[in-house]
Amino acid sequence: MGLNSNGQVLPPGTGNRNTGSASDGSHVTSRYYILFKGEFFTPEYAISPAENSFVEPYVASTGPSVKSVEFSTYGVKNYSYAMLAFRGQTAATGNTPQPTNFMDAPRVAEWQQTLNAQAIVLSDRNTGGGSSNTTINSIHSGRQGEWSGSVLWNDNHVAFENDHYFETKYGNAPLNKPTNPALNADTLFENFNVPGVTGSVLGGNAFMVKEGNFTASGQE
Repeated sequence: MGLNSNGQVLPPGTGNRNTGSASDGSHVTSRYYILFKGEFFTPEYAISPAENSFVEPYVASTGPSVKSVEFSTYGVKNYSYAMLAFRGQTAATGNTPQPTNFMDAPRVAEWQQTLNAQAIVLSDRNTGGGSSNTTINSIHSGRQGEWSGSVLWNDNHVAFENDHYFETKYGNAPLNKPTNPALNADTLFENFNVPGVTGSVLGGNAFMVKEGNFTASGQE
């Protein structure tokens, strides 16, 4: 979802019937649009029962310019679940998306198949405003700095978890093992795998996008 048959991110374009918006296929809003447009499920299924007082189902407008910007991109009012990030970055600016996804190959590979029991692809979103432990929050937790929620792994099993640290492995990237969460655990809402760090592979860990192509800590 959001990729073509060659594993490339679908191009953007207003009124584009692939993504439905001016955003490319890596955006969460575009991926939801594709799912709704293809009638894989109805918008109500994108809402957690725990959030039915905070969000409302997406309602498409009519006409030739139906686009996913009708979603509440920054308020996340139309869906409850964050999706796995897949998008490259330029070394020059650190936050400008590449037109291709070659730097995120491990996550792209996981998004395309359903075999790996150590790869997370969907989760309840982080309702906090950032990625640090002081800003992580959850609809299921009343305490700032704590997260709990449902997590979907790439072998299709779902579990309710009481923390955001996990042992994961994406593609051929190194194992993210939480022997020391501050150093080498995989947290859902922060990209711990960065260029220049020994044993680190960009795109080699869980990094969940909660709105548009933005994560809890800002643009990926």
